[in-house]
Amino acid sequence: MATIQVRFNEGASRDYKIEIKPNLIKEIPAYLKKHQFADRYVIITDSKVSKLYGQSLQKNLTASGIKSFLLTFPAGEKQKTLSTAEKLINKMLKLQISRSDAIIALGGGVVGDLAGFVASTYMRGIRVIQAPTTLLAMVDASIGGKTGVNVDAGKNLLGTFYQPQAVLIDPNMLKTLPSDEWENGFAEIIKYSIITKSPLFRLLNGHSLAELKTKKNLLNKIIIQCCQIKASIISKDETENELRMVLNYGHTIGHALEKYFNYSISHGKAVAIGMKFINSMAVNLDQLNKNDQNRIQKLISKYVNTSKFEQKIHTKKVYQKIWHYMQNDKKVRKSKIYFIVPKSIGHVDIQNTITKQNFLDVLPSFINE
Repeated sequence: MATIQVRFNEGASRDYKIEIKPNLIKEIPAYLKKHQFADRYVIITDSKVSKLYGQSLQKNLTASGIKSFLLTFPAGEKQKTLSTAEKLINKMLKLQISRSDAIIALGGGVVGDLAGFVASTYMRGIRVIQAPTTLLAMVDASIGGKTGVNVDAGKNLLGTFYQPQAVLIDPNMLKTLPSDEWENGFAEIIKYSIITKSPLFRLLNGHSLAELKTKKNLLNKIIIQCCQIKASIISKDETENELRMVLNYGHTIGHALEKYFNYSISHGKAVAIGMKFINSMAVNLDQLNKNDQNRIQKLISKYVNTSKFEQKIHTKKVYQKIWHYMQNDKKVRKSKIYFIVPKSIGHVDIQNTITKQNFLDVLPSFINE
């Protein structure tokens, strides 16, 4: 249905394709045979996705004469740790996986980050193919080569930039997606609609989550647009030196919220609160007009329900703790926290001059919204 090329300045050896096509998972064996990425494949997935798609993918690979292994770990963000990575690596060593073999990361953002991290570090790096199964992973997490695990100090503080050989997206896999995961994905889609001038903001306003779940052609169009936006950005700034930072709109605060809630809040809901909060801060600093803020907040609330968690953070003490967590964020440079601040719908700015007091000043207005 769509092929999007990701190109880097380093040359063709670094480039790869994002393939988007319904029922693509059934064509993975033929795709792997055609491109001959590896001798053998290790499918890394979580306990939920293994039952839905992992076991059948391995059977299809075997039926096609492709040697593969299926490795699983318990589902959930709390499993995205060095300990889980080490367990997977030890299993791969027992299987005598070599540098001529490759990993297939089959799952959502946690699987993609963790399997990518394992691939980038195992024997100093083996190939990885991303096969996302959630909306969030399809529009964002599987693209761009960011890998990572969480440590006690915060989210994704240990990781690498390690590009996949391919990203294989099958939108039909969304038929098994739980309700919360739809909200997660749309939080990232809304992010794209704010950081770039695209038809996404208007499109999202004209529909509802319930509608888009059933309108497959429209949903596929949204996935393609998000992939095109991200591919364009990462091609120009692979390692987040400047331009790629705009993809962190809502994420600096969002990651701190995930840490504060001990990962009981989903990534999408945390990012949604982060976007709403930074919008309020932008209005306080006279950088975003109130009308645009209201339009963005309304769109976020339309697709992502964050009220349960927002009720738990409206105290100065909590905000001070969140500020503390943000100081450990990987985007901090020279002791300055970088925020992506919306100036209008379709235009954001990268800023590192926001103070703790600016942050705390948002509390009264944010509570009253």
